Amino acid sequence: MIITVAHQKGGVGKSTIATNLAVEMQLPIIDLDSQHSCYLFSLLRKEEQGKTLQVFTPETVEEIKGILKNMIHDKVIIDSGGYDNDLNRFALLISDIVITPVSPSQIEVFGLLK
Repeated sequence: MIITVAHQKGGVGKSTIATNLAVEMQLPIIDLDSQHSCYLFSLLRKEEQGKTLQVFTPETVEEIKGILKNMIHDKVIIDSGGYDNDLNRFALLISDIVITPVSPSQIEVFGLLK
C-alpha cells in the first residue's frame, strides 16, 4: 500500500503528517519535497534517540521504482512536494491512498480545488 500526502501548496503540513504516519506505522518514507523535511525530521529524531525512520530522497521516477521494488515492506509513505513535477505526478498515480491536508483557509481551499 502506498500512502501519499499531497497538496499543490507548500506549508500545509504534508511533511509533518507524513513523518508522524511513518513513525506510528513504522514505515519508510519517500521524501519528494525539495526541502527534504522528512529527512531532516529523521536526523532530529536520531539525535534525540527517538524511533528511527528510513527515508529515501529520490531524484527520478526510476529511482522511486527501484526503491519500491527493493523494499522489505509492502507499505510506504510518500511526502510529495508542494509543486507540479514528474516525481509528484508519479507518486499520485501509484498511490492507493492520497491524504490532502487542508485548514479552514480560503487560500488552501483554492489550492485544493486546483
